[in-house]
Amino acid sequence: MVRRLLASFGIGSARVDTLLTSHVLRPGERLEGIVHLRGGQADQRVLGIYLDLMTHVEHDDRLSTHTVARFELGEELRLGAGQEAEVLFNFVLPPHTPSTLSPDEANPKRPPRNRVWLRTGLAVSWGLDPQDSDPLEVLPLPAVEVALEGVRRAGFCLVGVRNATQIMLRGAWLSLPLPVVQTFTFVPTASYKGRLDKLELTLASLAEELEFILQLDRSTAGLIGLISDIRDADESTQRLRFPADLDDPEQARQRLGEALEQAGI
Repeated sequence: MVRRLLASFGIGSARVDTLLTSHVLRPGERLEGIVHLRGGQADQRVLGIYLDLMTHVEHDDRLSTHTVARFELGEELRLGAGQEAEVLFNFVLPPHTPSTLSPDEANPKRPPRNRVWLRTGLAVSWGLDPQDSDPLEVLPLPAVEVALEGVRRAGFCLVGVRNATQIMLRGAWLSLPLPVVQTFTFVPTASYKGRLDKLELTLASLAEELEFILQLDRSTAGLIGLISDIRDADESTQRLRFPADLDDPEQARQRLGEALEQAGI
């Protein structure tokens, strides 16, 4: 009885450890591994096992944790004192999983704000839910990588990556089709230097094509707006769209150049 009471406070309770087949993945690939369970000092009933895909999101310059997706194994079992058990899992990484892409020139004093990790938890009787955390390296979708390379070829350097559930446009918060949106911040290094302070690309949609919202910031006029192809919209509110199978960085570079020229840059 004393051991069960201690387990209820997390002392001598069951433990969980997740072993992943690979820590490096792209959205759409399979996340595979084993959840290893070890009983504590008292028998406990495992009511369920859950795997949470986690990241950080920003809102008003505040950083908070966000659950991208939850996978439930639905395993219910009795774990005896000191008993060990293993549960296999196999899930597809959601297409909207944000990448953990680092800036081209990483700043060691500024930790990444787009971390992604897998949090494993047990729902147990008579105790606090044990948890485990495993970092993931999430590579961008190939077409997104190509689009970003096109921006680099246009003379820009990636200096920041951040996640959000909404973005600020024209003074108002806007929700986009993706549950988590990722914004890539670039600064000019070549011909646009002096005319443009920074350029931000927000991945807005992955449905039938890649759709980015492009925001430009120049020192002489501040924010000059979105670049988009929306019909009947103002010329400064356009979007960049690319085929979902984009494989040529030059196509992205040329499209960006057209957008910048249209904006008067």
